[in-house]
Amino acid sequence: MPAEPPRPSSSPAGEFLFKQGELVFGPVPASWLVEKLASGELPPDTLVAREGAAFAPMGEVTVFMEHAARASARRRVESQARAVAKARTIRRALKLAAVAACAAMAAGGAIAGVIWAIRSGVFEHDQQELAELRILASPPLVAIAPARADDELEYLGDEPAAAGKASTQRRPVARKSDAKSDDGARVERNYDSAGIQAIVQANQQRLFPCIREEAARDPSFRGELPFTFTVGNAGKVVKLWIDRRGYESGPLHACMSAQLAQWKFPLFQGERPSVSLSFRVGGG
Repeated sequence: MPAEPPRPSSSPAGEFLFKQGELVFGPVPASWLVEKLASGELPPDTLVAREGAAFAPMGEVTVFMEHAARASARRRVESQARAVAKARTIRRALKLAAVAACAAMAAGGAIAGVIWAIRSGVFEHDQQELAELRILASPPLVAIAPARADDELEYLGDEPAAAGKASTQRRPVARKSDAKSDDGARVERNYDSAGIQAIVQANQQRLFPCIREEAARDPSFRGELPFTFTVGNAGKVVKLWIDRRGYESGPLHACMSAQLAQWKFPLFQGERPSVSLSFRVGGG
């Protein structure tokens, strides 16, 4: 039988017997049992009883109910924390093992290494990380497209059938206004800036898979990704510029171009607008 500790002066008061397996110990102070609950040495379902009374779990005895509930909640939190830590450890081990598998592939075990990686779920973990990659978009800025040295009428994807007619046909437009160019001349602006912004905001998430694919190719691909595209009079994207060194062309540019080619804007007359926005890859 454990030695009885000094009886604390604080509540709860009274003495109880308690069971561990088939053995009965006590009587001990109720406050001592509370301390053992708090330290985890006794579980909340420990059977206790006053001398001469029937045994019941501590969580059903009035003096211990609150303490047993707290102990149970603490155990659940600790259990969840251990499960998360275990999952992280397994994940790290899988990645380290993936490195070893790659070494095995280089040594001639390529097929076996790929099969092991697929079965162990290494690729699934990487896909989950990419799916959870945060991408934040800035509000799109719509302005008259500035002249660029490489600005040719080059539609992304197939050129719209209406492209040749857009400059001659008169169609209703949502907004018509004039603006001054740099040399003071007035230029006609018939596009609806607010409408274009709304279309961009509704469709911009369709570009996120392109960014995740680039992050899969280059795990260090993070930070700002500013880009600009021009909308042609036929309501289709004319050209895309990615304003980040090293991405003026390549897989990311091709993927985003393919997506932008599917966007549809209203037909309009006059000067073409450019749309500038930026994605922050990784959030923050």
